[in-house]
Amino acid sequence: MTILITRPLAAAKRTEQAFQLAGLKTWIDPVLTITPLPSTIDSAAYDAIITTSTNGVESFAALTQHHDIPTFCAGAASAAIACELGFTSVFHPTAPGAKGLITLIKQSPFKRFAYIRGEVVKINIADALANIEGIHIDTYITYKTLPTTGWTDETIALFHAKKITAITFYSEHSARVTLDLLRKHNLSDYTPSVTALCLSEAIADVLKDFVWQAIKTEISGMF
Repeated sequence: MTILITRPLAAAKRTEQAFQLAGLKTWIDPVLTITPLPSTIDSAAYDAIITTSTNGVESFAALTQHHDIPTFCAGAASAAIACELGFTSVFHPTAPGAKGLITLIKQSPFKRFAYIRGEVVKINIADALANIEGIHIDTYITYKTLPTTGWTDETIALFHAKKITAITFYSEHSARVTLDLLRKHNLSDYTPSVTALCLSEAIADVLKDFVWQAIKTEISGMF
């Protein structure tokens, strides 16, 4: 019984550690690759930082030594990574997601923000706050996400041997890429015996074109 972890490699290794500590067997084969983009950020010019993913947190950490700057994250998982990376003033909404993050930012005393994100986002936080008087946001695109073109032979062999019993899904983008890979490698017949572990209901909705043994969304604590 093996859980296939599809997150980008750095995040996948954290997830693997959490699963293995729980006594679960894992296999990593990312469906997305994170590529840093050239960026320069003067952290001292801002009251606070906004990030909406662990990738954003990690890319900002690589660009600054200013770890005491207030940092707003979209959820507990990315907030935990921010703390792990040395950020000392980290905020996140009780319910993960852009809506709660936007409300938290509006209620904060800060006015000038640097928004750290990838090339593609589902909800643009800067646009959502554009008409809020007194708040100024500069956007920095610090990474891009590239889909994997194919799984390894070892991963395909695990499917054929019926050893993959669950797959992790941490974003709608990765869910769509995973479905494409299942089709490409003619593996869709195996999903009725596989449990989909999803970070949200929105991700679960992407998967409903396939038949699964189960779709679970109670994994918010899994990094």
